[in-house]
Amino acid sequence: MKKDNRFVSPPGALQFTDKKALVTERDMKRAEKGFDTIAKQLNLTPIDDTTVELIRARKKQELNNSATAQH
Repeated sequence: MKKDNRFVSPPGALQFTDKKALVTERDMKRAEKGFDTIAKQLNLTPIDDTTVELIRARKKQELNNSATAQH
């Protein structure tokens, strides 16, 4: 299963700060194990690259259509 290093957050949830936290290899392995456990519990199926591109194209088209309708 391919994992992206991206996470979706609700608007306004992310705050910028000068604080830095060191993420260790152990942290990454624990996070990956947690991700795999949750994916298995929720019976998630990975999306192939072709499907991802189709979704992105549709969303982009929807955004363009709504922007055109507002003019």
